[in-house]
Amino acid sequence: MTILLVGRDFLAQRVALGESGMNTDMLVVANVRADGSRIDLFSLPRDSVDVPLGDGSVWSGKINSLRAARGLAALKQAMSTTIGLRIDYYAEMTLDDLSRIVNAVGGVTVSLPAALNDPHLKTSWRAGGNYLDGRTAVLFVRSRFADSDYARGDRNQALLIALRDKLLAGGYDPIALLTSLPGLATDIPVADMPMLLDLVRRSAGASVGREVFAPPGYTAFTGIAGARGWVSIPNLAAIRGYVQGVAAP
Repeated sequence: MTILLVGRDFLAQRVALGESGMNTDMLVVANVRADGSRIDLFSLPRDSVDVPLGDGSVWSGKINSLRAARGLAALKQAMSTTIGLRIDYYAEMTLDDLSRIVNAVGGVTVSLPAALNDPHLKTSWRAGGNYLDGRTAVLFVRSRFADSDYARGDRNQALLIALRDKLLAGGYDPIALLTSLPGLATDIPVADMPMLLDLVRRSAGASVGREVFAPPGYTAFTGIAGARGWVSIPNLAAIRGYVQGVAAP
């Protein structure tokens, strides 16, 4: 089962100040083996440009703007074509949703290999375990000024795994929690949700592979490129080669 997990930068406070809240700044594909033995997470940087749309055309803008212009179905197809792997479903939540669900499970703990200080967000995290409530989880997934968007992608994956573990720890109804999120958008049929939850539970002890498609291995160029600003041009052959190597049955 392969699901596109989309994080949209809608935060009521920021939208009230004039921001659109439509950019999909987290794009993670989760590939779960049917026997629950392995999970692989792939992140495509939000600044990726020139991605194939699956209909023979190419999106020349940044991938995080595609959802606003064409919708989630188009984003799903573009991501599937880019990584060379069928994506069964998508599920999108907002920053406000993230805060709600983290608070609903009593917070989560993520571990960092080194301390992180973000002067832009005026917050920091220590090396080792860090407890996050809803507010600090939002800061955590937004933080990129201390290092890079690629490093942020890796931390977002770590948070997703921590949230999954907390949801499965007991005492929660994951389906009820997720479907109650006001910003949730998904093409998963309600009738299929129990089956997916069963797969998640069976894969609770699975080995987890994580990859961010970052330079130099997966991005041919990164930097200022004329009118498009800061962009990353993905190396499609390298990305597809990696995905096929780990997602093969």
